[in-house]
Amino acid sequence: MEVLLSPAAYENKSPVFWRGKVALVIDVLRATSSIVTALAEGYAWVQGCRTVEEARLLADHHGPQALLAGERGGLPPQGFHKGNSPREFLHPHPRGLGLILTTSNGTRALAAAQAADQVLVLSFLNLSATAEWLRHQDKPIVLVCSGTGEDFSLEDSLLASALLQILEPTNPSPPSSAPTTATLGTRPCVKAKTANTSSRLAWPTTSLGAVSSTFTPS
Repeated sequence: MEVLLSPAAYENKSPVFWRGKVALVIDVLRATSSIVTALAEGYAWVQGCRTVEEARLLADHHGPQALLAGERGGLPPQGFHKGNSPREFLHPHPRGLGLILTTSNGTRALAAAQAADQVLVLSFLNLSATAEWLRHQDKPIVLVCSGTGEDFSLEDSLLASALLQILEPTNPSPPSSAPTTATLGTRPCVKAKTANTSSRLAWPTTSLGAVSSTFTPS
């Protein structure tokens, strides 16, 4: 299992690096926690965007069928319906509504990993279910810690360590700056289409299970 701890580690990787692998994206504060919460609360889909401009274009395309959410510098960009706190997705909303999300690092990491065979989203909220799902997979896994700005993120590393401890209880040491390896992997559980660098995340059940995303080139 490889662990990438910051944008410097995961951005600008060639498609060859990601080929045949499963990327498990982590952004505890707050993108992946918000994605898991929104889908568990009944949003029909979440589509992540690398930039604010792309998110606005998609919102114009979807119209009233989707809400626009996210942050830059911790605050919602002008005209956005919601920020990026998981609490904002607990309130009642029309069933079947989609969510377009862009954040400083989380959706940036999702975009960077788009060439992987499969992309999963991990938070503390779906840690146990994701770990159980991963036990039955056979492709190599890359843990992508989104980071904060350009830097290492302690909370992302803690979640990566928690997953490693569940999957490798005899070697529970935290991830270092160098990649680690293990014979672990995954397979696609839900197929979904995306455009350009966006990621559409499909939710297979109403429980806090594994969240998958696939990317298709434009």
